[in-house]
Amino acid sequence: MGDSEPGSGVVAGDGSAGQARLREWFDRALELPAAARDAWIDGLPASEAQRAHLRRLLAADGRHHGYLDTPPLERVAQIGERVEAEGGDALVGQAIGGFRLLRVLGRGGMAMVYLAAREGCDFEQQVAVKLLRRGLYSEFEQRLFRLERRVLATLSHPDIARLIDGGVTDAGIPYLVMEYVDGDAVTLHAATHALGVRERLRLFERICVAVAAAHQRLVVHRDIKPSNILVDREGRVKLLDFGIAKLLDEEPGSGTATALPLLTPGHAAPEQYAGGPITTATDVYALGVLLHELLVGERPHDPPRPASSQVTAGGLALSRIPMSAGALRQALAGDLDNILTKTLEAEPERRYASARELGEDVARQLRGEPVLAHPPSRWYRAGKFVSRHRGAVLATTLVFAAMVAALGVASWQAQVARAQARRASEVQAFVEALFQPLEQGTAAARAPSLHELLARARERIDRERPDAPEVRADLLAMFARIEDTLGETRDGAALAQAAVLSNERAYGARDPRTIGARELHARVLRKLGDYAAARAELERVRASLRAGDIAARDHAGVLDALGALGKETGMAAAEVIALQQEALRLRESDPASTQGELATGYNNLGAAYQYARDYPQALAWYRRSLAADVPGDSLDSATTLMNIGQVQSLAGHWKDGLETLRDARAMFARIPIERHASLASLLIRLCGVEGDLELAGSAATCDAAVRMARDVHGPHHAQLAFALTRAARARMVAGDAPGAERSFESARATAAVAAGDRERLLHVIGSAQARLWWWQGDFGAMRGAMLAWIEAHPESPARGVSLAMAALACAHAPAPDCDATLDARAERELAAPTHAGSVQQLPARLALAEVAWLRHAPAAAIASLQQALSHALPELGEQHALVVQAHLLLAAMHRQAGSGDAAGRHAAQAAAGLAQLPPGHPLRARSDMYAPSR
Repeated sequence: MGDSEPGSGVVAGDGSAGQARLREWFDRALELPAAARDAWIDGLPASEAQRAHLRRLLAADGRHHGYLDTPPLERVAQIGERVEAEGGDALVGQAIGGFRLLRVLGRGGMAMVYLAAREGCDFEQQVAVKLLRRGLYSEFEQRLFRLERRVLATLSHPDIARLIDGGVTDAGIPYLVMEYVDGDAVTLHAATHALGVRERLRLFERICVAVAAAHQRLVVHRDIKPSNILVDREGRVKLLDFGIAKLLDEEPGSGTATALPLLTPGHAAPEQYAGGPITTATDVYALGVLLHELLVGERPHDPPRPASSQVTAGGLALSRIPMSAGALRQALAGDLDNILTKTLEAEPERRYASARELGEDVARQLRGEPVLAHPPSRWYRAGKFVSRHRGAVLATTLVFAAMVAALGVASWQAQVARAQARRASEVQAFVEALFQPLEQGTAAARAPSLHELLARARERIDRERPDAPEVRADLLAMFARIEDTLGETRDGAALAQAAVLSNERAYGARDPRTIGARELHARVLRKLGDYAAARAELERVRASLRAGDIAARDHAGVLDALGALGKETGMAAAEVIALQQEALRLRESDPASTQGELATGYNNLGAAYQYARDYPQALAWYRRSLAADVPGDSLDSATTLMNIGQVQSLAGHWKDGLETLRDARAMFARIPIERHASLASLLIRLCGVEGDLELAGSAATCDAAVRMARDVHGPHHAQLAFALTRAARARMVAGDAPGAERSFESARATAAVAAGDRERLLHVIGSAQARLWWWQGDFGAMRGAMLAWIEAHPESPARGVSLAMAALACAHAPAPDCDATLDARAERELAAPTHAGSVQQLPARLALAEVAWLRHAPAAAIASLQQALSHALPELGEQHALVVQAHLLLAAMHRQAGSGDAAGRHAAQAAAGLAQLPPGHPLRARSDMYAPSR
């Protein structure tokens, strides 16, 4: 070879192979950020001369790289990076949405990311705040952004980083507050830990499960790439930025001809470049790119794509899989190459139908089973059978027998695989058609809600009736699960029942899918209060359980439903606890159980202990559930907080319960969830505690509870009756006795037409109205209500209060059905550890003290009432009606016992309290009964 020209770039001694390597390294270096190139070049299997020459090539490329040579998408990214580099650090220290920005975590084409901390809280919470580059300046854009944000906030999966908060600044700049994940990109994690092929495939399978979970909630990622998938220090996968690209899309139908699609070059699917519909298949393609990077060490080339089994030594150097190039080629040949080929098809309909299907195929490859991506060859499947059972094939005749047996199985497996793929494609097509108006732009000036989309889906299913019964069954089951998650019990019941019938016709009564649909239907029926129908469904499920037709985690779900139904229908507490303990054992023994599923098990066991009135155990399990939940705000965490607040209130710690319930309400608002069955339950409980504490704003909370219960459950539901009952008590303590009576009557009218145990509902209403009757002096009505409650609810947590009030009613208005031992039974109940120091002691002690006063035996009752009052005062304060009534009665009993000084002190305190009660409060009239003239 002759002398080369200075600077020509030819390295002495290099042949054509060496130049080819240089070109390959040069092309791959251009894909890296400039700051990362030196370190990458140092790690190449190259000579110093080759490294120096490669650096000269890159420097020359940088000098001659003009603005017009840069692709449009890259130019946009460069402009954004320049702006952010100049102004990003200036925002550190500022507060956005209640979070103080601490430092810059990263810069990207779509967002500036900061580490931030929540302000004004007594606990530390670090988050990632994303300031999105695109402003939302129109009212429509901001409304669409908030709608999408609400949908994203409902995502709850242990491997998806939670969306905690979000909004739009006064300047129109959208921001998102995300769970902060301290970890590395999945490709970097795989390289630094020298993961082998199988470890990388297991990691990828978990990513597919998380993406599939989001797809089930009708959320597409649109920008899956290594930097959006982190692995934390404990090896847990976390997917970031779900749906963020959708939040930043141009307004549908805006007609902006110059708008560029928001995508990451090299990771985006062909339809994203072409401006086609974005579907779940778009994410499947991006997952294929990610899998190629994990296995080969680089993104797939532009078509025609070489087989991944043709891996080069250079690719191996980047991927750092700890095996030789030859061994890696062998590992990737066959199934894995077929999986990649199917995933990276240019036409969306030729890819895997879903991320779940892709993940399942990877799992089959790991287990050595036939994969869907391979043509359904009989010899291929037979060979797989033999390789999985190599130890059992001891002779040629056995090998031949296994091959023959596999031929018959193979035909069936191929048919099943084709049917599954066809069914999944039809389901995908149905869902894509449902969302097509959003992709094309709608004429309406608002985006439809998820509830509206589901209603459209139900109409389309009924109208079009897809040909394959399996498709109809899958669609109905999917939409029924979503309705249940959204808390739509009214619409969900009909949908769940239709799912049961369709699954039974498509798959048979004993198929796990039919059993799962029945369990869901039973759960919805229980929420509606139709306990008999729910029990009938669960009995069918139990028959299948005994036949062993259901998996362990599904078995746990059925036990949950049985326990919940048992609590509603008076099952023994020990039996409910046993059901939930067994459900938790099944979850803990299943390695596939997620943290969220374990948190559900802890929560449900806490509810069982709450039912048993073992409040310390209930609190312990609820708190364990909260700790196991995905960090950040979520529906599950808000519900668990609500349960904790309820137990605190039941245990007599009303102020603690109030604070926790308000925290739960704030979390619902942050998520944000504005309409849900769980939110209705929370408002009802909050209304009750605020009413018990006689707070000024309780009426407004109770009105909100009534509206939410009516909106979510309809006009004929037990939850509405409960809400009306709590609202009546709030009006009573506010001094609106006529309004309270009207609310009680409305509650009774609702209970009379509600599904489920109407008699129980009427007992609840009567026991709640008993205090109003007490203050009004209507002891006949009070007696009937309390005696009926005691007989019907022997395990009630308020049994001590009920017995005491029944004893009082019978003392004032004796009747043949009055039991002379009522007061003694109340004393025994109040002596239980669960009542020790509880504020719940005060109303019971008031009733028993009045009985003693009527019997002219005040001595022992004075001490008991005084002790109960001292325990309750920190919770209630001197102006609470129960405290005022206690002072009135203590004054009367001390006068009866001849203690004039003590009577005078209590009378003065009572007078001061009475003066603070609302003008129409019924205790004002009742106070005359305790006056000295008696």
